[in-house]
Amino acid sequence: MIPADTLSQLGEDNNATVGAAMDSAIVEFSQDSPRQIDHTGTLTSDHRIELSEWTHGSAILFVEHPTGGHPRTFVPSNDRVIDESTGILTIPHGQSGAGFKVRYTAPHSIDETAETVTLASGDLPPFRYLTLAYLFDAVAAHHAESVQSMIGADSVSHTTKTDTYLKLKESARNTYRMLLRLPERKEARHASAVVPLRTPRYRHFPDTY
Repeated sequence: MIPADTLSQLGEDNNATVGAAMDSAIVEFSQDSPRQIDHTGTLTSDHRIELSEWTHGSAILFVEHPTGGHPRTFVPSNDRVIDESTGILTIPHGQSGAGFKVRYTAPHSIDETAETVTLASGDLPPFRYLTLAYLFDAVAAHHAESVQSMIGADSVSHTTKTDTYLKLKESARNTYRMLLRLPERKEARHASAVVPLRTPRYRHFPDTY
C-alpha cells in the first residue's frame, strides 16, 4: 500500500495523484518489462494470423511453425510479415493446417473497472516501487512550489522536504531497477511526469503487496 505519510503530503488531490503515478508507472514498466503474450492456433489457407492484443510498441519475440516438431522449428524474421497498424501476421511460405505459436509483447494496463493491473505476481513489488518513485517526485515538486510562495525560516523546511523526497524517489527507482535487474542509470527523463494533477479517481493496489 501507499505509505500514509506520503499520501498526507499530497493534500486533497491524493487520489488523482496516485492515479497519475500509476498511469505513468505502467507506461514505463511496459517499456522495461512488457507483457509477453502467447497466441496459438492452426494456420489457415490465407497464411494470416491476427494478433488480437497487438498495439503500438508491440514486438514479435518468436514464431514457431509448424509446432510439435523435435527440434522445434522457428520462422525467421525475413520469412514473415507483420502489419504494424493492424497486428496481422503473414507467413507466406507457411503450411496450411499446421500449428503455430506466436509470442509477442504488449503494454501492461490498469483495468479501472476491475481495479487490477496486468502484472504477474512477481512484477508487483517492482511496480509498487516505481509508482512510489513517481509519488515521491510529486511530493518533492509540491514542496518546491511551496518554497516559491514562502519566505523566512519556513522556506528552509520546505526545501529540506524537497531534498528528502527526491532522495526517496532515487532510492525507490534504484530498488525498482534492482528488482527487474536493469542497469543503473540516471532517470532525469521521467522527473516531472506526475506533476500535472487530474480529476480524482480511485486506484487500488493488489493485496499481494
